[in-house]
Amino acid sequence: MQQYREEAQNCPEIDFQEPAMEDSDTEENHRLRRKPDGSYTWTFDMELLHNPWYLPFLMKLILIPSGVIFVVILLLSLNSGVSPANLLMGYGIILGVLAFVAVIIWAVHLLIAKGMGNTQRMTFEMNEDGVTALVGTAPGVSAFRSVKTIRIDRTNHILFLNSWFLYNVICCRPEEFDFVCDYIVSRCPQALILGG
Repeated sequence: MQQYREEAQNCPEIDFQEPAMEDSDTEENHRLRRKPDGSYTWTFDMELLHNPWYLPFLMKLILIPSGVIFVVILLLSLNSGVSPANLLMGYGIILGVLAFVAVIIWAVHLLIAKGMGNTQRMTFEMNEDGVTALVGTAPGVSAFRSVKTIRIDRTNHILFLNSWFLYNVICCRPEEFDFVCDYIVSRCPQALILGG
């Protein structure tokens, strides 16, 4: 943890300039920039169809409720004397419905990704208090004091920040990842660090 704190103090000196309107898609305008108030901002174009975290997130969204439902049904059936065969048949129906919902969600995701040209622009801003990920018009704000776990995926240059009731994904360019990672980790002293 001390290593992260020392590295995070060596902030890159990046002059902030508002991107020119006509050149907002140039590579330079996506880079990490330090604003006059000391905060940092950058943009990242996330690939929708082949990103490494969407499918696992979708599977958790399906499997966790499924597991909760199964445990509830198991407890109720044990108290009421239902046979294991009937229990498994009922759970099979529930899994079938959840699988159908998962297929619909994934198909909608593919259609949206195709309609958006397979990229989603994400804008990030971080300061001493936290980091904000803006996707479209929906901000995800992770206050550093409330971050419980940070999972570091250096291969794909992604940080996963987990707080109570909030799951935030922070992406950046490979050459800027170490700085962003060190900055965030050094300001989340209570967070459990996974990966690295």
